[in-house]
Amino acid sequence: MWCRHARRGVRRGRQYRGADRTKVHLQQLVDGRIVLGHERLLPGLGSDAIAWAAPHQLPFENAETCPMCAPDGPGAPPKHEFVRVGVVVLVVDGGGHVLITRRAPHMRTFPRAWVCPGGGQDPGEALPETAARELYEEVGIQVSPSTLQPLCLWESVFPTTAEECAKEGVIKGHHLITFFVARLPPTVVMPLLSLQESETDAYMWCARDKGTLAAPE
Repeated sequence: MWCRHARRGVRRGRQYRGADRTKVHLQQLVDGRIVLGHERLLPGLGSDAIAWAAPHQLPFENAETCPMCAPDGPGAPPKHEFVRVGVVVLVVDGGGHVLITRRAPHMRTFPRAWVCPGGGQDPGEALPETAARELYEEVGIQVSPSTLQPLCLWESVFPTTAEECAKEGVIKGHHLITFFVARLPPTVVMPLLSLQESETDAYMWCARDKGTLAAPE
């Protein structure tokens, strides 16, 4: 599920390449200073909503084919004025297994793809609150937002290449995704889950050390 990423972006007009873009200080989110791609500012993120983030520095990456990394730019204007904000939750149980879920076949984007739980931020939510809410809605796992550990930032653009953006004539989606880690208690190992059928139709617990999968019967 992981891949190598390009490391090029824009913040306040300055080009970031190589080691310069390995980390982003999340105080920039509080101050509204993160600029992605062709200088599209993030929408009104108040300090109250993400005050938790200020002490952290996180890896900030995007795909090698990301339109925002293309030498001549993304090749099309954005559909939306702002970069949208979302979360992904990496759930680790007491045995070290990692949870993945399968998107329902009727989903408009990436149907039947295996992913980690996550979704978009609602107005007024702090990002850890978004992560805890999405986790409960999608698989029935309840965690306190304060226990979630920020892991990294991911810039997601659709279409996924500059050529496809130019063909479509518009950038349909541009998101900044914060990844969180949710660690379950040591006694909780591969628990049975309650799925949100409108979005998810299956799940698996992945054993990281052995490369095996454990699906519910």
